[in-house]
Amino acid sequence: MNNTTTSSPTNTDNNQRRSSSGRRKGFFAGLLALTAIAFLITTGCTASQRRALGEEDVKDTLTSYVKKALNDEKLSLEGHLQCTSDIDTASNMSASCAGITKDGNAVHGTLTGTANVENETCTGDVSVAVADTQIAIVPGIHCFDSI
Repeated sequence: MNNTTTSSPTNTDNNQRRSSSGRRKGFFAGLLALTAIAFLITTGCTASQRRALGEEDVKDTLTSYVKKALNDEKLSLEGHLQCTSDIDTASNMSASCAGITKDGNAVHGTLTGTANVENETCTGDVSVAVADTQIAIVPGIHCFDSI
């Protein structure tokens, strides 16, 4: 009589294998993410990428000023503002936003000044008009900071 038995992996063994496999995958995913972050930190952004990021900041800042000016006048937008911005290689900066108030009047905001994306500094003057009537002029703002 042969008393040998064969054993097959139990559910516990399978769960432990899956669990350790999942931990390895999580570890490698985390390691990959840290490597990517380290690469981005050490390589930094190109001048063009910094200008693009600065242009987004400028649009966000102008949007904030236009919305504040409308709110101060008890006006509200119909939909969203459409904004554009540009920072050239000589550090000249300009942005504009356009929209419509709920009562159908045109809204136009501008921000002009200088932006040094290397030093992360930006100053400019904001102007906001509704139906060709000036409702706000704000000189000397720091345009990489939202209000």
